Amino acid sequence: MTRMLMVALGLALATVGSMSASAAPPAAAERPAAVKVAIDLRVIHANQSGVIDPAVADVARQLGARYSGLKLLAAHQDQLVQGVEQTFTVEGNRKLKVQLLERTATAARVRVMLMAGAEKQFDTTVSLPRNKTFIVAGSKVRDGVLVFPIAVRW
Repeated sequence: MTRMLMVALGLALATVGSMSASAAPPAAAERPAAVKVAIDLRVIHANQSGVIDPAVADVARQLGARYSGLKLLAAHQDQLVQGVEQTFTVEGNRKLKVQLLERTATAARVRVMLMAGAEKQFDTTVSLPRNKTFIVAGSKVRDGVLVFPIAVRW
């Protein structure tokens, strides 16, 4: 009986050993796909000019009476891959860095950082419901501020 147990244990150990020795990394088709979201980023100059660019009328409603003038300076569309920082050059040679930190079925956690040279103007992390837009504002420029509506979709 003892000999049978030893033989059975020997076979089990040999099987485990051969499994770990031959375990190869999963083929590309078996690897999980990278987590991605689509990003829509607009760069808007907000001021007190009284003129609203029709391309950003939706933002005027969200900002309320804070600014009477809005002008679209740039629009960027791209994809964010989880863990990879994406950099956009915006007004005044500033760099807006955006990184997808996490995505679930209902929300995405995104880090947004604005750099003016070596100076960090803001650095924030937001949790954004699926297919919604959030607005980051406050970087002073000329006679107003820069406003960044950022939408992520998946």
